[in-house]
Order: sequence, then structure tokens, then C-alpha cells
Amino acid sequence: MVTAWIHLDETISTNGALMVIPGTHWLGKIGPSAIPSLIPSSEVEVCECRPGDVLLMSPLILYSSHRSSEPARRRVIHFEYAVRKLLDQQLTWYEDSQSIGTNRADYQTSLTKNY
Repeated sequence: MVTAWIHLDETISTNGALMVIPGTHWLGKIGPSAIPSLIPSSEVEVCECRPGDVLLMSPLILYSSHRSSEPARRRVIHFEYAVRKLLDQQLTWYEDSQSIGTNRADYQTSLTKNY
């Protein structure tokens, strides 16, 4: 799995830049109760980006950001990609939870009904 953030605005530390704890994606899915114990002993990386920068990361990495201390935008376009057969089979995707057929027309019809 990979997440791509395409930055439309500058995101510096004073504008809520993304902060990550490198290597935490190797721990797998981390429950909320385990997160506080990881933070004090970890090195946090601040990911400052300019418009047009693309930030690639694992969606499993622990990340956060502070509130912006400047009145500026921090827009991104967020994509996630995964090879479906490699994902945890216990996950339920929105498309799977709907009663739709297997052809593209049925899928497009279900999207139209849901919006």
C-alpha cells in the first residue's frame, strides 16, 4: 500500500506540516492505546512541502500535524493505492458492502444512487 499526497499549497512547520514517526509502518496496524507509548521514544520527522511536491508514505505510518499558526491553506490531493489481493481479507471496503453486480455498469449505477 502507498499513500500519495500532492501538495497544492505550501505546508511548512508553522502551517501544519505533516509529522511522521519513521519505521512505524513496519509495526502493522497499531491500536489507539499503543500510540502514546511509541511517541516519547521516537524521532519525529517534519515533512515540509511546497506546492507541486508529492509526499509518498505508507498509510500505516503514524502521522499527525499541529494546527496552523498562520492563516494559510494547506490543501492536498490524497491518493491511496494497494494491490487488493495483498490486503487484509478481513477489511470491508465500501464497494463490497453494497449489493452491486460485477460489471462496470452496475458499479457506476450504485455510485449514482449513493450520491
